[in-house]
Amino acid sequence: MQPDLQRIDPVGDVRAAALARWQESGWPGPRDEAWRFTRLSALDKLSLQPATTSLADEVPTTPLEMLPTGAHVIRFHDGVLVPNSLEKMPKGINAAEVNEDDLNTIVSLAPNGHPVADLSVAAMTSGLSLDVTSGAKVSTPIILLFTGVSGSVSAHPVILIRVGAEAEVVLAEWHSTGVGLSAPVSAI
Repeated sequence: MQPDLQRIDPVGDVRAAALARWQESGWPGPRDEAWRFTRLSALDKLSLQPATTSLADEVPTTPLEMLPTGAHVIRFHDGVLVPNSLEKMPKGINAAEVNEDDLNTIVSLAPNGHPVADLSVAAMTSGLSLDVTSGAKVSTPIILLFTGVSGSVSAHPVILIRVGAEAEVVLAEWHSTGVGLSAPVSAI
């Protein structure tokens, strides 16, 4: 299974290079030692298109009792960042969309030629840069919540988390998605 990347027109050199690496190698096979026990054959039956920003328009609600009390939830729906989830960030946290420098950092932190990192950077559906300022003691838990309902999409959000010196924060990912392939990449 190779996601249909025909409509991918990567913006910037980092995404273009990741796409070239992905097109050269694709998914690893059983002869690749690091992946020999990972079975990807179930993906063969899927026909996937990378998600688009239009999919984030209808975001279902998540029952608050399922989430930690007082947590700040940053949502990705069908792989796309829900912008209003960045409002009222806790003190000491700065959030923005990723830029080319952030993508360079993410790629430099990922294992060289890692197929999921290359695919997700190339087909990036959305990106988040989260900075915890130096010395900040953030007591509000930050939850990265991944939801989705479209079984015909592949979702590829990328997240860069920078934690400044002497800073403290609690971060967690919560995956409750029904997309065909959910492949977020987080770099800390």
